[in-house]
Amino acid sequence: MNILITSPSLNENENVSGISSLVKNIISNKFDGDKFIHLKLGKTDHQKKSNLEWYINQLILIPTVILKLLRNKIDLVHLNTGLEKASVIRDYIVFIIAKKVFRKKTLFHIHGGFFLMQPPPVNSIYFKMIRSITKKADLVIVLSGLEKRQVDDTYQTNSHILINAIDIPPSLKTNKREFNKPLKLIFLGRIVKSKGVFVILHCLEKMEKYFNDFHLDVYGAGSETEAFLNGLNSIKGLSYSYHGVAAGEKKWEALKGGDIFLLPSIHSEGLPIAIIEAMAAGCVALVSDDASISTVVINKQTGYVVKRGDENGLSDKLKYILSNTEELSSISRNANKFVLHNHEMATYMKNLDIYYKLC
Repeated sequence: MNILITSPSLNENENVSGISSLVKNIISNKFDGDKFIHLKLGKTDHQKKSNLEWYINQLILIPTVILKLLRNKIDLVHLNTGLEKASVIRDYIVFIIAKKVFRKKTLFHIHGGFFLMQPPPVNSIYFKMIRSITKKADLVIVLSGLEKRQVDDTYQTNSHILINAIDIPPSLKTNKREFNKPLKLIFLGRIVKSKGVFVILHCLEKMEKYFNDFHLDVYGAGSETEAFLNGLNSIKGLSYSYHGVAAGEKKWEALKGGDIFLLPSIHSEGLPIAIIEAMAAGCVALVSDDASISTVVINKQTGYVVKRGDENGLSDKLKYILSNTEELSSISRNANKFVLHNHEMATYMKNLDIYYKLC
């Protein structure tokens, strides 16, 4: 089967993207007889967004999709998307070309986005586009039971659940961790507002009495990098380091060297790959309850959860962790086991193959 699969750039130095990480793993774990052709959608982390640039990219997109479909004898289009304004319009164009013009089987795979948990008004163009795709696609995939209920109720469809997974390095399949102060806090991902970077910033402003108990390591890139780093620089006494983008083995080394993984997202999440990777590496995740995150990070069992956007809640929880480090080893082991049992790539690929055959 020839499968056209979409995502941002697969180069981690261009895009810090969970969708890209997942698609890269799908392609590298493909079954015999399947051939994946990648279609890059979306801007890189370093590109500036402008209306003119966006429209030019859409004009280029149409002939690009047509050429990919014609040259590669595509059997199925696997459309990965986050339900954001620009993404919905762009992916609707791809869907119409693939499904309506070329009559190709289509799988619509939802990975978070603002409209996932906060649907647009029913009379808006965004709602109509999403409903059209979810009703006419051969299969719709979401990341959890919570998302299935949300999507099915909102768009009157019947979606299927496929929980995100990762390729777990063999060295992480046995996990023994000790947590000693100063703890290493780690942020690894896109440095944008939706990931809660400013929630982290305002939380740390309230942590002066604890500055000797931790060091913050920041990995990633994004539109808010400069503002975030300037904010960290302004906090007197804070110990932190910025390392740029961590890709491949560097990413796993960063996670293995971290103790507490921070991702207090405020919106647009699905089930972040970075959280699953951090848990596999033995980090204790401190995250928000956005979308499907709390189906994996169970408070005080496989990590710690706070309400999204709650700066005081985040600082209180971080103070609790720093004062109760004896809990961390057992939570780390639980998190590692949870990922091993529920998020391995081999099982994911078997389920994905079933869904491909259902299309």
